[in-house]
Amino acid sequence: MPATTPAEVRSHITNALQLDLVGPTLNDTTYAREVLTQPPSKWYLAGFLVPFGAPPEVRSDDTSNDEIVQITGV
Repeated sequence: MPATTPAEVRSHITNALQLDLVGPTLNDTTYAREVLTQPPSKWYLAGFLVPFGAPPEVRSDDTSNDEIVQITGV
């Protein structure tokens, strides 16, 4: 059933952008356990993915100078 109200349309667009730019959240039962066949940078435009609960030494990219930011409450 297509979205019919502005709030439903906005929610659909927000969810689509989340999946396309960042990837699934832990609460996303459809995509939370996806297995990528290519590097995450090929799939998601806003960075690279780190497995939930990964140790700090695997949460970084040696070729990057970005800081790690941990998001809570997602």
